[in-house]
Amino acid sequence: MSVMASAFTAMTAIWLVAAAMEGYLYRIGSVGVRMRCALLVPAALMIYPEWISDLLGFLALAVCYLMAMLHTTKRADITKCST
Repeated sequence: MSVMASAFTAMTAIWLVAAAMEGYLYRIGSVGVRMRCALLVPAALMIYPEWISDLLGFLALAVCYLMAMLHTTKRADITKCST
C-alpha cells in the first residue's frame, strides 16, 4: 500500500475515534451512544494494517453515515410534525 493511502486511512481512523469520543459526526451533528460505539468499529478496522480491513472499514463508515442520515431525517420529520 502506498504511503499516501496509508496516511489517508490513518487520518480517517483518528478522525473516527475523535468523533466517537466527542459524539459529533461531520455533516450529521450530535450522535447518540450507540452510534458512537458503532463509529469505533470502522476506526478499528482502519487501524489494522491490511488493505481488506481498510476496505471493510470504509464500507462500515458508509453504513454508519447512512444510518445516521436516516435517523436524522426521521428526527427532523417528527419535529416538523409536532410543531
